[in-house]
Amino acid sequence: MMTKINKFSDEKILIKLLPSGVKCYIIPKKGFVEKHAAVCVRCGSADVLYEKNGERQEIPPGTAHFLEHKMFEDENMNVIEEFSRLGCEVNAFTSFNSTAYHFSCANNFEKGFGLLLDFVTTPYFTDENIEAEKGIIKQEIDMYDDDPNWIVYFQMLCAMYKNHTVSRNIAGTRESVQKITKDNLCNLYNDFYKPSNIAVICVGDVDLEFVFNSVSEQFSSCSRNAGNVKRFYNSDEGKIKSSYAKREMGVAKPKFYIGYKDFVSDYPSHKKIVAMKMAVDIIAGESGELYNKMYDMNLIDKNFSFDYMCGTDYGHSIFGGTSESCEKVSEMIYSHIEKLKIHGIDRFETVKKKNIGRFARLFNYTNSISNVQVDCFVKNFDIIDLFSAYQNVTEKDIAECLNESFDKKSRVISLVV
Repeated sequence: MMTKINKFSDEKILIKLLPSGVKCYIIPKKGFVEKHAAVCVRCGSADVLYEKNGERQEIPPGTAHFLEHKMFEDENMNVIEEFSRLGCEVNAFTSFNSTAYHFSCANNFEKGFGLLLDFVTTPYFTDENIEAEKGIIKQEIDMYDDDPNWIVYFQMLCAMYKNHTVSRNIAGTRESVQKITKDNLCNLYNDFYKPSNIAVICVGDVDLEFVFNSVSEQFSSCSRNAGNVKRFYNSDEGKIKSSYAKREMGVAKPKFYIGYKDFVSDYPSHKKIVAMKMAVDIIAGESGELYNKMYDMNLIDKNFSFDYMCGTDYGHSIFGGTSESCEKVSEMIYSHIEKLKIHGIDRFETVKKKNIGRFARLFNYTNSISNVQVDCFVKNFDIIDLFSAYQNVTEKDIAECLNESFDKKSRVISLVV
């Protein structure tokens, strides 16, 4: 077992690779009442194209999300009601590159943990329950199609990426969901829900031996490897698809995302991710010159936000909010980026301290710790690595990001008006 400790905060993580191939991460929180556990699978909405044992596979978009829903099915009980009876809150989510099943509780952690491991390792698919679920998923898709915040983001992705599967809606479309079959779900489960593709994450005052023994026993009969599976994402090299996209919806004020495509290979390192997240903060953070100038000119409001997001073979910096003059906001952001490139970055120490403090506060919440570690597992590092990166990032790291990852040719403007 490996132990990593952050010297700044004494937060630590225990990492153990079990004989089955499952990787366990335990973030101990002595004295915490709440406990949290998650099972994370490296399988997300972008995994629709892959090759197994030399044979090309293509599944309908939305299959990973559909599978997440169906994993809660059980022949003998209602899984959600059983968690509720134990006093546990259970949920799941699908992202572009992962699916995670998780629960929180104050009591009955051992029973809840056993139930979590059990339903994730014992799928129950029937033609009847699959057909019934299609109607539910279609309603969810309709809900997202009516959400301008969702639309303006995915509209940006579709303009930014010509072919990459990250531009496809996580839930799929009404048409693709209708095509999903029992065989699709079985194949995706059998090909990706294997120990070598899975992490178990526990946060709180938990018994280490209980966790390790439970996971070992549950996965002891599973094949260690996910088979000879090679994933394809139709990775985009070169230009964006389109620099501008607009859709009319019933919004009181235009919504926008301004995105800069970052050309990456595989996953960016944790150091690159931290540097990029701090770069967008330096560009447009609330304490900065640009933010206050745009706010004073009534070009943005309190809804303005920024972030850097990445996954397998994709990455993008985004600035979003509501504005009557999105194009003006876009030009001011670009001009400020160019100014920083020429004259050097400002507020480095202020932004660094703010980001370290914000990251440190995450460790007060078991679900936040777990969600960050889920993302870290998929990207092949851990939450302590990420914390250390915030502490060790340099002004030079951020300057390099500004020069390499913010080009006008890679800019996309997405509008909902």
